[in-house]
Amino acid sequence: MRPIKLRTLIQMMDDEERNALDSVPPVSKSSTLFAYPIYMKHLDICALIRAARYWAKQWWPLTDQVSAKRPPLLVVPQIVKSILRLFIRYSANVLTLTLDDYRCNDFVEEEILMLFDKDLRKLISTTRDVRVRFSTAKHKVLRYLSESCGHLERIDVKIASESACTDLPTLTDLISSQQNLTHFVFRGRLLRDYKSGSDQNQLHVTKKLRESMKALLRHSKTIRSLEFYNIALVDVPALSSFTNLEELKFQECAGFRDAFVNDLLKNDFKKLRNVEIRFCAGGNKLDAWVEHFKDRDHRAMLS
Repeated sequence: MRPIKLRTLIQMMDDEERNALDSVPPVSKSSTLFAYPIYMKHLDICALIRAARYWAKQWWPLTDQVSAKRPPLLVVPQIVKSILRLFIRYSANVLTLTLDDYRCNDFVEEEILMLFDKDLRKLISTTRDVRVRFSTAKHKVLRYLSESCGHLERIDVKIASESACTDLPTLTDLISSQQNLTHFVFRGRLLRDYKSGSDQNQLHVTKKLRESMKALLRHSKTIRSLEFYNIALVDVPALSSFTNLEELKFQECAGFRDAFVNDLLKNDFKKLRNVEIRFCAGGNKLDAWVEHFKDRDHRAMLS
């Protein structure tokens, strides 16, 4: 979100809301040709925070090292909350939410979690697609998402560090709380430790991840697409249960053992049209299973 767009949104606020931003230079109320918030379909909360920081930084007095390092620290949450309230007032229909705390690692907790304030979380109550990248568990993003979003159709989660794995139980809650989940994407960083087999902490992480993956079975009749990246397949639930699967992807995964492939063979997957297996160590059974889909004129790729 560019600063000029941020200024436009501030201009659209009512007088009380705009005047409350006393740390921001005066911006006169202005009529616009379009009611921009109505067209808001995708909300990247970290991009919004950065835009607010850039805006505030132009006017914040750099009087000491603290303010020079993080000049908009005090005013940014105020600006962002006002903009989120503006979206609510215009009944913005946010279908896709992106929350990447890996790009927000210099943000304070108040900035990350302001979206989940009781008077603001209604903005994402109808969100259908959530994309989360988290590097630590300190922000409890997944827990708040499970409390705020119950109608997600697509969940895309990436663990950007091993320390973030401590928040995996809340991924279980997020998956379990959905009504019509159709797409699930998980991007991990578990391959190295899985191969070594010597890290006891990794075994604990694997147990937590396995519980999250089991929660997917609740949606076995509605899920149409599954994607797994850099994950030990011992954690993946019985895929033969997903009878309506249309797309299945694996990349840089370990654990294509006979037991896993034998489970795939239990289901004919009549609706499966796209299979991609990239940079994974498989075997003869896996090769034969992929060739089976090629013979059915479906898109199958093994590399």
